[in-house]
Amino acid sequence: MASGPRYSVKYRRRREGKTNYRSRLALVKSRKPRMVVRRTATSIIVQFVAFAPEGDKVLGTAVSKELKDLGWTHSTKSVPAAYLTGYLASKRVVGKIPEAVLDIGLTSPRKGARVFAALKGALDCGIKIPHGTEILPSEDRIKGKHIEDHRKTAIMQDFATMKLAIEKLKAGKIEKAPKAKGAAKGAPPVHRPAVAPPPKPVAQPPTPAVTPRPVVPPPKPAVTQKPVVQQPKPIAQPPKPAVTPPKPVAQPPKPVTPPPPKPVEKPADKKQPVDDMDALLAELTGKKSTPPPKPAAPPPKPVEAPKSSLEELLSKKKKEQDENKES
Repeated sequence: MASGPRYSVKYRRRREGKTNYRSRLALVKSRKPRMVVRRTATSIIVQFVAFAPEGDKVLGTAVSKELKDLGWTHSTKSVPAAYLTGYLASKRVVGKIPEAVLDIGLTSPRKGARVFAALKGALDCGIKIPHGTEILPSEDRIKGKHIEDHRKTAIMQDFATMKLAIEKLKAGKIEKAPKAKGAAKGAPPVHRPAVAPPPKPVAQPPTPAVTPRPVVPPPKPAVTQKPVVQQPKPIAQPPKPAVTPPKPVAQPPKPVTPPPPKPVEKPADKKQPVDDMDALLAELTGKKSTPPPKPAAPPPKPVEAPKSSLEELLSKKKKEQDENKES
């Protein structure tokens, strides 16, 4: 469905394709009753409707299926059936409505259509309805000559008979004329005298119902019952206390031992040059140096090492001193 600020939803009957409110408004403004003609798949419907604020009022109506009650044996949706239906509906309101306007709804206005055949029936009955003569079907078509030529039936004769039967009817009344058994198709209807129905039987007053006396059964002998020994009820023992399992004792957290600190590498101590050759030799040879002699006594003479080993020691010591200086 379209949407927007300017869109307005149409009325329900307009959405369903049943009512054209623009043409309806024009017909209502005429202030005349409307001759409403509608066609279905099996019949033609004609109504005379007057507008009222509380709702339309139907003044008279006729359906093409009612023609069968008068002996019509042909189709109820043909052009002759539409004419007879309009003639029958107009016969019922001819004294109440002097004139009317035609309302065909959403039907396309085609020349010689069935809705205009119903209009022709209302005009022949004496109701004034504005129309154009060129839109009406021909007399041969109204009488069913095209159907008789095609189907080889006596529809024109039945049409004349039905029109005379409708003229003799009183407003609002229809006399049923059942079809005779064994009659050929298309034969004129046979009117039989109405037979009075048999009298209804008089209803007899209802006889009072006799209620039988209730039969009292003989009393039953008393049955001696044995005393019932009631057994003592067992003493309910108190419920045992529910043994709750001991809660697990929370273990103290294990002490976290920090990792031992990494030893800080200290720079190697620079060794002081040893001027004392004796102390150097003692360190190299692993011998303890002798304490300095007392001033009274002269110091002992150092033990001379072989020259070859002494030179090697001195060269090593000199290299170490040079490395210490560079570092």
